Amino acid sequence: MRALLMTTAIVMLAQAAAAETFTLSSEVDRVTAYPDGAKVTRAVDFDVPAGQHRLLIGDVPAGFNAESLRISGGNGLVVGAISMRDDRLPPDEREVVEREAIQDDIDALRDRIRGRINDKAAQELVIDAAKARIEFLETLGGQQAKDVALGGDAPTVDTLLKMVELV
Repeated sequence: MRALLMTTAIVMLAQAAAAETFTLSSEVDRVTAYPDGAKVTRAVDFDVPAGQHRLLIGDVPAGFNAESLRISGGNGLVVGAISMRDDRLPPDEREVVEREAIQDDIDALRDRIRGRINDKAAQELVIDAAKARIEFLETLGGQQAKDVALGGDAPTVDTLLKMVELV
């Protein structure tokens, strides 16, 4: 008898370990208003393979009265233990993976934006340098014209090139 109980306990533990957890969402199906409250019926549609499973319904409102819970379902539905959690549900692994992938995409886009901003800043520096050279050449040209008009010598090409390189 003892061996039979041990075997049964081991089989039950193995079944419980193999049980899959499904996170479900509910929808408000009906609402009946009364002068002193309301009756809200929520519906949860699900399709799971045969066997023992753990079903988590995470969108039940805070303050839900567990004593008012009534469960009904189709053929073959057997309800085992029911418990209420007042802590947070564990995250759905698929959602975690999707969020991580989305965050990776966001980070990559931010890096691309930073790169483009840096490229733009570098181009603006090149433009500013070209504007400074143009301004210098205009000023230099005006000054040289005055010097020549007053009888001075014009600078050589080499001198002008060296002056532009400095700018």
